[in-house]
Amino acid sequence: MKFVFINTGTISQNAGIVRCLGLGTALVQLGHDVSIMINDDAQNVQAYGEVLNGIRFIYTKSGSGREQISKTLHLAKLSELDYVHCMGAGSSIFLPALIAKKLLGKKFKLVVDFEDRQSLLVPPVLEKRILYYEKLAVKYADKVICASNELALLYKELYGIRAGYLPFAIDARRQIGRNVATADRFTIGYLGNLIQPYREQVDFLLATLPDMNDLQLIIAGKGEMLPVFQQEVKRMGLEDKVQFAGFVPDEKLNQLFGELDACVFYLPDIPVNRYRCPNKAFMYASTGLPVVASKVGEVVRVLQDYPNAAFFDNDNPADFINAVAKAKTQHAEVPDAFYEKNSWVARAKVYVDFITGKQA
Repeated sequence: MKFVFINTGTISQNAGIVRCLGLGTALVQLGHDVSIMINDDAQNVQAYGEVLNGIRFIYTKSGSGREQISKTLHLAKLSELDYVHCMGAGSSIFLPALIAKKLLGKKFKLVVDFEDRQSLLVPPVLEKRILYYEKLAVKYADKVICASNELALLYKELYGIRAGYLPFAIDARRQIGRNVATADRFTIGYLGNLIQPYREQVDFLLATLPDMNDLQLIIAGKGEMLPVFQQEVKRMGLEDKVQFAGFVPDEKLNQLFGELDACVFYLPDIPVNRYRCPNKAFMYASTGLPVVASKVGEVVRVLQDYPNAAFFDNDNPADFINAVAKAKTQHAEVPDAFYEKNSWVARAKVYVDFITGKQA
């Protein structure tokens, strides 16, 4: 079958490209024809080129209005498309596909993929518009899939649809080595976008550090909250315990993981976290390192079979400290079966069965 994935932005702005690449690469391995349509930002062109992992890249113009028109025209020129897979319901992603299908008469099936609920991540002034696009996408999509099981259940309740459940996955087991320069201390790492909606995640970690004298924290990521966190670390006198690594590209992640003894993330138990599937849970699990995580949403489902998971009760600093202590003792070898079950190839098989109607 012939697929086109549509996304926007760059990998540092929109993690949806991770999903496009993972699922798209697996579909190529299963014998399908796959392209990704994305805007012509220099970062995208440099990172992906014309072909990557057997996936062809179609670059469209950037900018409000220009991107939508460019994508619509590209879709109009493509022939014999079986499926167009939209990474969300945004106007730069879903509208070009809808116009090509409904107004230009293209015969492809339309799949809309919600990796989270965008209306919970935007300022209140934009919420109504995002919800309108969400309703439009659910109404006209041939198939809807969600990365979170709770989001799939919510859409069934709100819209009366049966959304497919397709969490993120693991590309491959990472081969990392311990950096001897940091081997004398227990170092935990947090990776994520340092933006306002996720502020509580970092605030929680910083608040617990004074009670753990032997702990070092590396924070990797960028966003508008970075200078705020840097000032907070200085105010709390934690400069010797916290290191900011900035945005770390994939080709340098193994080096970063080599400096860690454990990976960590705290998720407040709020809708925005229950309705998404954090890709970093899979990224962390790909290392084999202990993962310290709060018991919220998809994280528990993802890591329930991971032998080096240490869960803690949400909003309980003392339990978090106990989970870190547990992580210090975890050195289990992660079985191949865990990685096979959570591979993109396994996900792609489920995906094909769902969109073609073979999945009951």
